[in-house]
Amino acid sequence: MVVPWTSAVVAVILLAGPARAATDGDGAARELFDRYFDWRMQDNPEFATVVGNHSYDDRLTSVSMSAHRSRLTQMQSYLIEVSKLLKDDLSYHTRVSATVLRDNLVAFVDGETYKGYLFPSTYLYSVGKALSKVIKHMPFKNEQDYRNLLKRYGAFPRKVEEVIMLLRMGIEEGMVLHNVSMETLPAQLRAQNVSLDDSSYFAPFLKMPEEIRDPVRSELQMKGRQAVQIEVIGHLLKLADFVESEYLPNTREEVAVTSLPNGPAFYEACLRYHTSTKLTAEEIHQMGLDEVERIEGEMKKIATSQGFRGANTSSFSEQLRSDPSNYHSSPEALMAGFTDMIQNRIQQHLPAVVWELPVDDVIVEMKPISQKKAIFASYRPPAFDGSLPGRFQVNVNLFDKTPKYEMMALALHEANPGHHLYFSALKQNNGLPRFRRAHGDAGETSMSPSRLLSNTALVEGWALYAESLGEALTLYDGHPIERYGGYSLEILRACRLVVDTGLHAFNWTQEMALNYMLEHTASPRERLENEVRRYVTWPGQATAYKVGELRLKELRARAIKRLGQKFDLRNFHQVVLDCAGPLSVVENCVNKYIAYDGQWDEVLGSSAETPAACLVPYATVLSILVVCRFVQW
Repeated sequence: MVVPWTSAVVAVILLAGPARAATDGDGAARELFDRYFDWRMQDNPEFATVVGNHSYDDRLTSVSMSAHRSRLTQMQSYLIEVSKLLKDDLSYHTRVSATVLRDNLVAFVDGETYKGYLFPSTYLYSVGKALSKVIKHMPFKNEQDYRNLLKRYGAFPRKVEEVIMLLRMGIEEGMVLHNVSMETLPAQLRAQNVSLDDSSYFAPFLKMPEEIRDPVRSELQMKGRQAVQIEVIGHLLKLADFVESEYLPNTREEVAVTSLPNGPAFYEACLRYHTSTKLTAEEIHQMGLDEVERIEGEMKKIATSQGFRGANTSSFSEQLRSDPSNYHSSPEALMAGFTDMIQNRIQQHLPAVVWELPVDDVIVEMKPISQKKAIFASYRPPAFDGSLPGRFQVNVNLFDKTPKYEMMALALHEANPGHHLYFSALKQNNGLPRFRRAHGDAGETSMSPSRLLSNTALVEGWALYAESLGEALTLYDGHPIERYGGYSLEILRACRLVVDTGLHAFNWTQEMALNYMLEHTASPRERLENEVRRYVTWPGQATAYKVGELRLKELRARAIKRLGQKFDLRNFHQVVLDCAGPLSVVENCVNKYIAYDGQWDEVLGSSAETPAACLVPYATVLSILVVCRFVQW
């Protein structure tokens, strides 16, 4: 019997099942996601402010031990809920979000063992910096807004006392930082003791809206002066005195975090936290050595093309490093150079690698002059409510130590298609639950691994991967020295795998770490000294860049091999961005994308609310039963 082809197709589709609507489990998941996010804003008022919920603008997060125990209990309760939820029938995109939440909660609960909360402040992060940052996200439109700020300042002395209490506990338990992580903190804190006209804490009172008139205006300004001078500056100075007189004399002698009580397990936990893998220190160290060798080969090719005939690239790098023409003459020239790269060289090429461009702008701004020892470049995502753009922050103290030939790679990393595009994509994706779209709830960076996940391997892995997209965007065409600079920064990240593990697992000294990077990169000495200081302070974090980037490149190669002509780079990037989370989650999504013949929209379904489980194009309809039966989470 001959069956018409249309009937055969209909029969196969009926056997496969219809497009899958949102399940009852999806509804329960949405309710849990919303409840969890609302609690996080209540528990972390600064986070609420940053995401545009101003109901808690008069408060600060407590870091007391009683608050920590309460927070841990609530996290454990949510973990039980989401673990049960994952046993239900969920649409694919909901299962991804539930898995991300579960992994986030597991990180916090498991991290309790390692007592990372005993490191509440370092030169990289302090309560003073955090307060200054959150003020930028507060509205100042009416009297109540200013009274909220005064109450928030009123809570600051308690916050400082809690930080001192944690640092004292650390001294008592032998859980202390190295001197290099804290020695510049007192000066940073004291640098905030400036005239009120120059104080970031008093700035809102200098720009009060005209609608606020005397006597209320004068009253608020008077109370603002008192609050800034007594409650804020006074307690920053108290913290500075404590660090200088009590903490610094008790910092650990050895650089390695493995010298702490339970130190080897602590470092292993840091590596798991930041890389979201089970890679050992030995494996990461060897990965770094292999990458350094590979990248040096690429650098040698460029050096040779420029007429260099030396045996290795270190002398060519030194030649570039010592040439004054490779540096800007002023902070303003450096800032203008970055702005030009982002706006005029990169922006026009982005549609070649992503479907959706960031709605929010990204600007280049100076880090505070007082932060002389800060890392050279960093990024702040746009405000969740759209009140602030993305910010590429530059340490202008190093303007004459920042090579022009590394600027393109830095711009790709910090702005587009790196951090700015990544965080903008999450913010703009209304199909994701709010806890995945909003950034900034992980907690103090210094408290790793005892905090919520920051997904370092994907966040930083994506940004490093974005640097390599400079070739796909043709940005290095005709600029071989800029490409060399790109490799110099890439090899710096490879060196991090070697140096971080060297410092914390293989008894390296800071001098050994510095010399290794001077030999293999073209970066200036001053910047590399800052890099080593950072690795000592933030164990494991620096390994995430290369681990994440290599995994993304591995997944892309897998997709290209399996999909062939059907592979589209923009679709692949959409998969990664839609599945932002631990690397295991991203890998599962890419495997699903491949199994569905590169049709990512069909994996998620026709909309975020009604994903299709088994809706495939006619070209693959005959394999639909296999896909539906065997492609599982």
